[in-house]
Amino acid sequence: MDLNLLAVLDALLQECSVSKAADRLGSSPAAVSRKLATLRRTVGDPLLVRAGQEMIPTPRAVELQGTVRRARRGVEAVVCALGPVSTFATMQRTFTVQASELPPGGGRFL
Repeated sequence: MDLNLLAVLDALLQECSVSKAADRLGSSPAAVSRKLATLRRTVGDPLLVRAGQEMIPTPRAVELQGTVRRARRGVEAVVCALGPVSTFATMQRTFTVQASELPPGGGRFL
């Protein structure tokens, strides 16, 4: 399971709104809606259902809420314990180019 789904499910269960959860996550409502569809397929439950202008959690979602919150905090603690992670990698490569003809001037490419 994609651990990012924990953050999405946690935000959805707190906000009971796709657009508010998207704001909280710094994402778009469309992206959160797609994640909600993935969560629904994974869990086998609608999780949030429309009731008039609102969305309310299903009994299964209410049951999962505490577990999701604890799991998300646990994952965050592990990531923090690992220390800072470099977002850039350094790679050094050597390339050899073979050509059948040399350019005018003696064969140095710039």
